[in-house]
Amino acid sequence: MRRFAMVLALIALSAATALSAQEKTAATPAAPTAGPRLEFLDEVSYYEQRFVRLAEAIPAEKYSWRPGEGVRTIGEVYMHVVTGNYGFARMLGTPIPAGVDTKALLASANDKAKVVQGLKDSFAHFRAAILAIKDSELDKEIKTPRGQSTIRGALFLISGHYGEHLGQSIAYARMVGIVPPWTEERQRQEVEKPKPSSLSSPPKEPSIQKVTGIGGVFFRSRDPKPLAEWYRAHLGIDDPSWQQQAGPTAFTPFKETTTYFGDPSKQWMMNFRVADLDAMVAQLKSAGIEVTVDPERYPYGRFARIHDPEGNPIELWQPAEPKKDQR
Repeated sequence: MRRFAMVLALIALSAATALSAQEKTAATPAAPTAGPRLEFLDEVSYYEQRFVRLAEAIPAEKYSWRPGEGVRTIGEVYMHVVTGNYGFARMLGTPIPAGVDTKALLASANDKAKVVQGLKDSFAHFRAAILAIKDSELDKEIKTPRGQSTIRGALFLISGHYGEHLGQSIAYARMVGIVPPWTEERQRQEVEKPKPSSLSSPPKEPSIQKVTGIGGVFFRSRDPKPLAEWYRAHLGIDDPSWQQQAGPTAFTPFKETTTYFGDPSKQWMMNFRVADLDAMVAQLKSAGIEVTVDPERYPYGRFARIHDPEGNPIELWQPAEPKKDQR
């Protein structure tokens, strides 16, 4: 039910800004306060936010990527959703707005700015089309891509269309190393969640021998020597005995279903501390290495992501400097 408040806000925005494609002189229909149209608009709001946030997270140069010949690129999937919104609105009785050329939209699928704006505009138009329907018309028969159906049945078809292509877009994003923003946020919240404390002292555990640090990292490689040289040349890790600077080390097992590492076939990810993230990023880019920089500045520092020549994920972390007044 919490999403309904957001839906009502989006409906109000659509009613205030969306130009009626039918050029009616009548007032904009009132937003529903209950019933199936409000429930469907809740679904539309959910999918719109997911599509827009994911489209904004994908780097512009990845919009032309496709997993294989004969299938849509990342940008083409988004533009398919955009043109689908206009087509579904027309199916429900609201014509495509004057000046909107769906063929031109599809042709600009590799332009990130146009794709993101197209998603926002088409969802606003589609919400206005739902507002133009009366509850009493939901059982009216219309023609859909699957044959004759009621308007109510068409809404199920449209919801399935959104689900299919959101899942496709999430899979594409992960294949190019992008974790969906909402998943990344949840994972970070879990890491940052304070551990419960107790006023009473916990029972003392028997004294045990503890390890004093990480003495080595050993992993399989298709070609160990060139890979070791790559780490030496680009990250300064001297083989075989690399002397580290003292500092914090996180040791955190993730669930086996995590998407935080990107490629699900990779079972681990190294996180390296750096003194100057911007300088390191510039050095890597000058060597032709693709770097994804997280634009957020977190209380514990800044991050960037790269992959070694064998596709192993590497996270670069510049820890936040302690405040001078901290004691």
